[in-house]
Parts: sequence; C-alpha cells; structure tokens
Amino acid sequence: MRSLRILAVDDEPHVLDLCREVLSRDGYAVETAVDTDAALGALRARDYDLVLTDLRMPGRDGLELIREARQLIPRMPIVVLTGYPSIESAVAAVRQGADDVVTKPFDNEHLCRVVRRVLRNASGTRHQTPGPKLAASSLILGESPATVVLRNLIRRAAATESAVLLQGEIGSGKELVARTLHDASKRQGEPFLALDGPALDTVLDRIGFGGGRENPEHSGAQGLRAHAAGGSLFLDDVDELAPGVQARLLRYLDDHGADVPPENGGGTAKPRVIAASREDLQVAVKAGLFREDLYFRLNVIPLRVPPLRERLEDIPILVNGLLAEYSRLRQEPPRRFSGACLQRLACYSWPGNVRELRNVMERMVSLADGPEVTTADIPAEILQAAAMEKGVPGESRMVFREAKKFAVGQFEREYLHTLLARHDGNVTRSASAAGLNRSAFQRLMRKYGLRSASYRQAKGELPS
Repeated sequence: MRSLRILAVDDEPHVLDLCREVLSRDGYAVETAVDTDAALGALRARDYDLVLTDLRMPGRDGLELIREARQLIPRMPIVVLTGYPSIESAVAAVRQGADDVVTKPFDNEHLCRVVRRVLRNASGTRHQTPGPKLAASSLILGESPATVVLRNLIRRAAATESAVLLQGEIGSGKELVARTLHDASKRQGEPFLALDGPALDTVLDRIGFGGGRENPEHSGAQGLRAHAAGGSLFLDDVDELAPGVQARLLRYLDDHGADVPPENGGGTAKPRVIAASREDLQVAVKAGLFREDLYFRLNVIPLRVPPLRERLEDIPILVNGLLAEYSRLRQEPPRRFSGACLQRLACYSWPGNVRELRNVMERMVSLADGPEVTTADIPAEILQAAAMEKGVPGESRMVFREAKKFAVGQFEREYLHTLLARHDGNVTRSASAAGLNRSAFQRLMRKYGLRSASYRQAKGELPS
C-alpha cells in the first residue's frame, strides 16, 4: 500500500525541510512547493491526500491556493500554517474551507496530530448539516466508569459558555477533550485555535501584551480575537507559563475573553477559553508559582482527564479504535489483537498514557508478521515493566468481581470478532448465529468498538 501523500507549500525552505522530516517520520510521503503556482502545478499533475500550506507567500498567497485547490479537488483536506500577525488571514482561510490551522512555530507532535485528525475526517464530515455534534464525544473511547464520567462532564460543560480548565497528565488526551467539547457545543463549525505555553508567550508579545506599554486595542489583539471569533481558544500547558506571561494572559482575557460583558452587541464574537494543565494549579497557587486571579479566571468549570492507568479496562476499545484509524490512514487491511495480547497490555501502567499506547500499537502492527498481533509482538521493555510493577490490576490481582468482568469482556469481544469475520461483517447473520436479536448484537458491537464495515473491507469491499 502506498503512503499517504502530502503537499507542503511554503516560501521558507527551513519550514519545508522541517515539515518533510516530521511528517515522514509519521509515515507520510511529503512533497514540497515554494509558491502557489508551483503547488497548483503539482496538484494538476499528481494525486495528493492533503495540502499543508502557508498563507503569506510572495506573489499569489495561500488564500488563492485554497480557492483554486477547492475548484480542482473540492474535497481536498487542507491545513493552514500561519505565524502572527497574519492571524486575520487565517480567519479567512477557515471561513473559505481550510480544515484546520497550525500556528508557527509549531510543536512537531501537534502538527502530526492535526494532520492525522484532518485525514481521519476527510470523508466529508465538514460538509454535513450544521448543529451540535454531541456524537463527537464518542471520540473519547471507552466504557470504564472514569471514561463515562468524563463524557458526561463534557456534555454538561458543552452546554455552557463558561471557561473550562482541563487537568491531566501528558498524553492523556487533553486536546482531544478540548476539541470534543468544542464540537459538542453550539460553537462547533467555528474556529478552534490551539496555543501552547511557548507559543502563547510569543503571541502575547506580538499582539501588544508584551513588555513595555500594553495596548489592548492593538490590531494583533483584535486579530487573535477575530481568529477564534465565535469559537474556542485552547490554551495548553498553562502551568508552564512564566509569571510575566501569566500577567499578560490575564490582561488579554480580561479585555477579550468570552465571559466579558458584550460591548455593542459583540459578545457572540468572543472566544470561549479552554485551558489545560499537567499539574494541579491549585497546588501551584499555594506554592506561589501560579497567579491566583488567573487561576480563578480559568477554573470556572474544572474537568479532570484521567490517566490511562485508571481506565485500563478501556484498552481493548482504545486499541480497536486506534487500529481502525491506522488502517484507514495507511489504506491497509484491518488487523486484530489477540485476547491474550490485550490482557498483557492491560497489565502495564502506561505512564505516557494514550499517546504511548498509540505509539506502541503502531510499532506492534508494523512489525507483526500476520493479520493477528500477539503477545510475541509486545515490546520487551513493556513486558518487563509490566512484570516489575506492583499493584498492577492483572487478572490474578483483581477481586473476583473485577476478574470476572474482565474475563467476560475478553470473551465477548473475541466471540463477536469471530462471528463478524466468519459472516463478512453481516450483522443479521452474525446475530442469528449468536442466538441474539440484531439490536442486542449491535449494542455489544458498540460496547467493544467493533464496526461491520471493517470486516467487509477485509474481504475487499467498500464500507457502507
């Protein structure tokens, strides 16, 4: 199967080199163009799966590229790269149909996450009828008590306009939670602007909230507000902000935040603020490391994102979801993990959380010999760490009720998989063979994240 092909467009060679290096490591074939004309020529000559383009380039800018690319290939996924103060142009790009915006300088992992997500959604969900997409919470995979609580909190928070503070370990999925909250709210379809700590420092300097005299009417400040107009402003790693940056951020939020009283009827244009922290900010406040006034400004609705070790029973569902995404992006037949393999994976505490699970899963799938991934494919360091950890909820360490629930779950998933594979994804025949009615069988499929289309694809058919 060919690698997915990305066309990166920028007039700065070092940016193109970085995009090629980062995305190639993630398995993509990356080609480059230095301006709009060269990019359009490449699009006419070859097939690409995604365009990654800067906006401010000599001659015809990135907006023209987006317009003409949409005419050539209407459903082409497009991600915009932008630095400040070109933020107003980024607003126009989103309005014209760009799928996402990545700010420069970008975090390498963030760029890869955005590209994966845009490619995953390239089936056309952007063009569906507008309306609150509460089903977006299904992206928070799992049925453990911790995950169910998280989804319920997201649903309740999405119905409000208040600031939200996410607290969770690295790799636990804080940005996914923020985007899910955005997509489940009435702001879905509007811009979602993500900034991490270092980028926020640079942005505040450029928009007039840096050292020296502050000017809240600076056009860049209005541009940042305009970019997230009606949407959400995600501030990641706020616990890493230096004291001076905290003060500038508080000033910006006081002048431009979503819950400031509207002026001249412009309240709807103000972004909703969603902040995220690895550390407990209340502890940081008591230690004098974080401003108390900024903490209260951000912590209107606190929401804790649980680490993976607190929801290990979600691993089969998570692995299945990640496998489906992996297969789609690489256009490969779906694989499966053996029950014993999933059980071993659930005996590891995953300090890197879902991000570590994704990386390990991709490594295992890439190196596995056949269609089934087994315990033999688990990296030795994971097996050794799991064996050395104490108190890991392996089956022998569970109380009877938990062990029974875990074993039943493993059996049910394996049983459903076998029937669906035998009947080529036909739910009616599979349910009949199981002695269940169709709706009961479908409920079990949803419980374990199984999709009938995956089994039809395995036989070379297109998903319905």
